[in-house]
Amino acid sequence: MMIQSRDLEILKTCYEQQFLFMEHVERYYFPGAASQNARKRISELVEAQFLSKEYHPLSGKRCLIRITRLGIACLQQTYPTSVPQVKRIAPATLIHDAIVTSVRLRLKELWDGSWIPERLLKKTEFPQIPDGLVLFESGKRIAIEVENSLKGKQRFLSLMDRWKDTSISLVLYIATQAELAEIIRTYLQAGPKKPLFGLTTWEQLRDQTPRPFSTHGELDLFSRRTF
Repeated sequence: MMIQSRDLEILKTCYEQQFLFMEHVERYYFPGAASQNARKRISELVEAQFLSKEYHPLSGKRCLIRITRLGIACLQQTYPTSVPQVKRIAPATLIHDAIVTSVRLRLKELWDGSWIPERLLKKTEFPQIPDGLVLFESGKRIAIEVENSLKGKQRFLSLMDRWKDTSISLVLYIATQAELAEIIRTYLQAGPKKPLFGLTTWEQLRDQTPRPFSTHGELDLFSRRTF
């Protein structure tokens, strides 16, 4: 089977994020194409044993697309980094992790920075590990935090405070619900002012190029591709 550059990108994302849903593949790797094109290619990669499909109690009728040992071996010919793989996707984080992957792929459409996944960030010196980090050629780093459930105010503020002495330029919070975003907005207003903290919703990011809220005013983050 001839592996294409798009196949390698799918393998890489699957490797780093642990799994993909077909909706990720259809929207971000086959934009504008008929859904059967994406499904056909994934089926070919599964048949060639680079990917596998598995079902999860919380995924409904959607199967999880996962990378196999053969897929990892193929990928590591050009991608030497080792990312630990989990045998089973934790039910408690399945939905959150799926949204993080969607955010990653959406930001790739908007920014030229490189995504560093959470599992690789655990090897760094950061006192607070975000869901992902976007690194630009300039060296600027934007931490991405997907908020899918409510944290208590004091806990949230203490997590914000951990970013104080890091090399992060901006922490961007992405709330999965508008009501949750409103609560987080009040937290940001009560929290530390450095580094810069921004807030938008997943719906706004998915469908628009929003200007995230910050206590310093709206942030112009998506009118250019790099920082």
